[in-house]
Amino acid sequence: MRNHNDFVYPRGRDTPTVVRLLRQRADEHPDQPGYTFLSGEDLTTTYRLSYSELDQRARQIAALLRDLGKGERVLLCLPPGLDYIAAYFGCLYAGVIAVPMYPIDSADSMRSGRMRLRLRAILHDSQAAAVLTTSALFASQQELVTQTMQPLSIIPVDSAYDLSADVWQAPNVQSDSIAMLMYTSGSTRAPRGVVVSHANLMHNLSAFPGFAARPCTTVVSWLPLFHDLGLMLGMLHPLYRSARAVLFAPEDFVQKPLRWLKTMSEEHASTTGAPNFAYELCIRRTTEEQRAQLDLSAWTMALNGAEPVRYDTLDRFTKVFEPYGFSRKTCYPSYGLAEATATVSGGGSVVSEPLVLPLQPDDLTQHDVTISDVEGARLYVGCGEGITGQTIVVVDPEHQTRCAPDRVGEIWLASSSVAQGYWNRPEETEATFNAYLADTGEGPFLRTGDLGFVQEGQLFITGRLKDVIIVHGSNHYPQDIELTVEHSHPALRPGGSATFAVDEHGEERLMVVCEVTTTPDIEAQTIFDNIRQSITEQHDLDTHTIALIPPGSLPKTSSGKVQ
Repeated sequence: MRNHNDFVYPRGRDTPTVVRLLRQRADEHPDQPGYTFLSGEDLTTTYRLSYSELDQRARQIAALLRDLGKGERVLLCLPPGLDYIAAYFGCLYAGVIAVPMYPIDSADSMRSGRMRLRLRAILHDSQAAAVLTTSALFASQQELVTQTMQPLSIIPVDSAYDLSADVWQAPNVQSDSIAMLMYTSGSTRAPRGVVVSHANLMHNLSAFPGFAARPCTTVVSWLPLFHDLGLMLGMLHPLYRSARAVLFAPEDFVQKPLRWLKTMSEEHASTTGAPNFAYELCIRRTTEEQRAQLDLSAWTMALNGAEPVRYDTLDRFTKVFEPYGFSRKTCYPSYGLAEATATVSGGGSVVSEPLVLPLQPDDLTQHDVTISDVEGARLYVGCGEGITGQTIVVVDPEHQTRCAPDRVGEIWLASSSVAQGYWNRPEETEATFNAYLADTGEGPFLRTGDLGFVQEGQLFITGRLKDVIIVHGSNHYPQDIELTVEHSHPALRPGGSATFAVDEHGEERLMVVCEVTTTPDIEAQTIFDNIRQSITEQHDLDTHTIALIPPGSLPKTSSGKVQ
């Protein structure tokens, strides 16, 4: 007898697509609660959609989009919630290309200004035909779009809910049809639209390594749905696994991290995930009294991805929440990127504690991997096994040949999850998605731009190729220096620093920028001295310039990466 969690791939012309996946769920389990969205103070207001209700809304929105041609791009500028989910599936049901985004409010802030610039760049790059929003946000989105001077329609999705779903006609969508453009975060350059097909999505969902050993029953997520991790974990994985999804807005988590943990406890949820900084917030902004009310024993996967995974965070989170049912084996370090749809590696086929290797820092500056548990060794966390059917190659980026097992190199990938390229950027697509090994001719591979190595069957990430700081011929990874900086003084905010190098008279000089707390009795000179001393002792580097800035002022992308 078939388990209802398994998706049966249709035969013949009915190739697997996300549209057919939702249609199957709605047909076989129409009343099953698919998505729940929580809002309000302490998340007490609840909205729900069953699979049949989501299918109906998707068909209604698709009917609203029927005048658009197949393959037109449609931006999703909606707040977090069930309308966002319905709008995404409505685009797929209409055969148009979804472009997950976010709404821009009228707040005249630095962050809002950066988001406006990003949205304008994406509008121009995608040449979108329409913007989906809500009636409540219609005027503000119309104002923004008017400023771009592009001819496109602004469509409130809630206006579709009075339409008949029966007028919907299934589009001719196949596995190789484009499902969406997932725009990169733009941390180092203008955002680029990653072309993701239905086949890419279905492969990444089916090949995810974690759920073989960690059954997925209820997913809790506050991650933005306009990013690959949030969209896959909060929306598509629950659908694929026929699991319940309980969602709430990112700002509700940031305001009170306890809400995330309380929801995991109250829902007896099995699965969630977030970047490393979120686990740090939970440690720092919850009290023993609050933790005592939690029951985290049902939690089987705490995915940690989207930014460097720090052993110190995993270790402290485990120690803090172990008394309330959390297990170290629940920690699930992962690695992924939009160009590979989402997940590249994570966990493994057996539930176990994360693999941690102590590396000799002096050798690491020469890209040599030396496992040595000596004083001063840096602990690196393995990001798990690669997804099923994927080839991972560690490559010398200069010579484009395979690295020895004890060398750090650029991560190259080949799998059915690798996206189709960048939207309307043929030269960048060729350079990034069609790489070949110089000596053997093997390929094509996706060049990730990330540095790492493979040990004991797991992928370790050490940094970004373009971010490596080279001083006096030695390579230094910014995230290692930033961790040192943040531990040098209690007034420095975790996740609020950036280190980089500038050229001065032909030599690379180390620059450090740090966010500080608003504590009034901060002595800047003490902080400067601590930072310089810590960097010298742990990295043998001189620090040229240190800048202390107010909390929240370090420029970051919409996904939380330093920009």
